[in-house]
Amino acid sequence: PKGNQDETVMSTLQLVRQYRQSLSDNLDQTGMSPKALTPEGREKLEDQLAVTLYKIDHGYPAVLNPLDFRTITLMLMFGCGLVLVIALMMILAGGSVSQELATGSIKSLIIAPVKRWKIYLAKLLSLIVIGALAMLLLYVSSMLAHGIFFGFTGNTPYVYAMGGRVYEMNYYLYQLANIAVYFIDVLVYTVFAFMLSIITRNTAASVSISLVTYFGAVPILQIIMLAASGDWLKFIPFNNMSLNMKIFPFDNSSQVMGLLGNTGLANAMSTSVTFSLCYLAILLVCMITIGLDSFSRRDIK
Repeated sequence: PKGNQDETVMSTLQLVRQYRQSLSDNLDQTGMSPKALTPEGREKLEDQLAVTLYKIDHGYPAVLNPLDFRTITLMLMFGCGLVLVIALMMILAGGSVSQELATGSIKSLIIAPVKRWKIYLAKLLSLIVIGALAMLLLYVSSMLAHGIFFGFTGNTPYVYAMGGRVYEMNYYLYQLANIAVYFIDVLVYTVFAFMLSIITRNTAASVSISLVTYFGAVPILQIIMLAASGDWLKFIPFNNMSLNMKIFPFDNSSQVMGLLGNTGLANAMSTSVTFSLCYLAILLVCMITIGLDSFSRRDIK
């Protein structure tokens, strides 16, 4: 509709004026309240302005059109698919060891001349491979369905800037990279459920705790953010998950993903991508170590 197009154009022009005014006044006016620009913040605004102008020059949408069903549909497919994959992996991981303990089938592995850490790693790696294949299947099925309904051509590439220079990334390559980043969340929750399966030795407990943690992440984080403040908040795991909006900050469709699951939590605290990745790596190592220690030391009855 023409009215919606005019509104999108006005929003784009307003965004350009906002970036230029912020750079001129050395005051970031893009947030809820104005704040002084740091050198890093100024560089980010300059990159955002360069990307916006580039999109205008090349006829790409610079802001998200609420009636752009082509973009929104794909993001919703990714979002719903991500929730299903994570839930599936938590169910599989939550029962991977506890179910075998309950049936006694794991005894045949324990009495074999194979070290327990090898059994542990084999089970963990098999879960990781299943999760990776599930995400790959999500990518292929989503892109095929999207292409069948909206066409395989005419998709907008991902436009980004580094040091004031603007670049383009192929649309399909960008969506694959997007899925790869989402896999970080799948990996963390899979390892978490796997650890609980070993510690609790109860499938119902490990699966339910994992699901409650995942689906309760948003309200839990919101309550904590309202009730407390300080730098310690950046060490909350939820604040370092869902890194897509940090790794791909120039994607104007990322706000759609915030409507589903616990995506979008990474922007709750201003932590860097490097900090979040290091934090999650340490978290994964700790959970894997705890699970391995429990699996190796505890008796199998």
